Amino acid sequence: AMDERVSSELRHWGGGDPDGDRVFDVRSFPVPGNGILVLVAEVSEELRREHLLAATSTENSLLRELAGRLADTPDSATLLAMLCAIVRRECGASGAGVCAVHHERVEVLASSGTGVPAEGFSMPLAGTLTAEVVATRQVQGRRPFRSAYGPLQELTESERVGENMIAPLVAYDQVVGSLVATRLLGEAPFGEREERLLRLVADHAALALWKSRLLEEAQAANEAKSAFLATMSHELRTPITAITGYGELLTDETVVGEMSEVQREMVERMCSVTQQLSALIDELLTYSSLEAGREGVRIEEVAAGDLLRTALAVSEPVARQKGLSVHLLVPPDAPTLRTDPDKVRQILTNLAGNAVKFTESGAITLSLTTGDGWVRFGVRDTGIGIPESGRDRLFRPFSQIESGLTRRYGGSGLGLYISSRLAGLLGGRIEVASRPGEGSLFELVLPG
Repeated sequence: AMDERVSSELRHWGGGDPDGDRVFDVRSFPVPGNGILVLVAEVSEELRREHLLAATSTENSLLRELAGRLADTPDSATLLAMLCAIVRRECGASGAGVCAVHHERVEVLASSGTGVPAEGFSMPLAGTLTAEVVATRQVQGRRPFRSAYGPLQELTESERVGENMIAPLVAYDQVVGSLVATRLLGEAPFGEREERLLRLVADHAALALWKSRLLEEAQAANEAKSAFLATMSHELRTPITAITGYGELLTDETVVGEMSEVQREMVERMCSVTQQLSALIDELLTYSSLEAGREGVRIEEVAAGDLLRTALAVSEPVARQKGLSVHLLVPPDAPTLRTDPDKVRQILTNLAGNAVKFTESGAITLSLTTGDGWVRFGVRDTGIGIPESGRDRLFRPFSQIESGLTRRYGGSGLGLYISSRLAGLLGGRIEVASRPGEGSLFELVLPG
């Protein structure tokens, strides 16, 4: 400043150490008479506040991004891959990976970049750095790559990792895995900032992994339930078929001789009960097939009116026994459909059966209408109706609007669920209009 007669500025770290605790801004000004004015101001606290503010802003921004990712990404594998990419970006890592810890083994679920084995890599937990993370629940790092995974994978020279940092994934007080960040040889070591950011991402990765495990357990339980229902249904079908056959032989009277009125009434009741059991078994088998994704569609051309007449033929005898009147409304120009007739018959028989079951007096009306490229099969009753609060439970499996209805009217609670699923397979839907005490209208709507 004295030689050139111009002002100058510099920043000075105490002790000559850029990472020192004290920082000064020094400004020099030339003054008349070849003099110089030097102003020294300590800015250590100001810089610390700026760094803290920048770090807080970064962490808050990262938290918002992580929360958004967790909410908007239902697929766990995709979410874990995204979290690996975020670790590499925010921590300046060459590689990142999410590992699951289960049954004393470590398995890589997602990985990105260099230094982390590919998805599916698995090894014993004992003796690894991940085991230390599980035991201490603390971030472990600044170790060679091989202490994290052991000497199980040979890396090329360009892939050799200088340092790794591993954070525990803790969800609901359980260590479910670990989050790994790596840097190559010659790169700067991880610092406190990177450790804080890794912890933030680890919290969200833990929730994603926990959610994935819960989903897997729920799917396994559901598959076990479906398999059990299918097995038991098949096992029950054989004796029911035998009982039905013997009942038919008895009612024929040509094989075992004539029966008295009392005997005939008992056999008829037995046949009625076996028919109900057979229908229940068929529902369980259909449910199991739908849950397992095995239910297929066989398209044929069929007259829409014939489908409705078949449903009427099945439900009319029971309706007459209850004193209900039955009406069929089919227009003379009823169309022909390309659909799976067996599934349509099953849906309509279900809807008509429910109408008869929940109606004590009045009428059951089956109708057919067309328009706007759709065909509507309607089943109207004058039964108990459905309250608005119960609509959301109508199409749930093993569910009825009120628990008391199951005991009073019987049934498995699968009929409407199966009907709705089958309608979806056919490209259609089921619509409902109802008021308590005024009856209900169920419509199967199919493409015309």
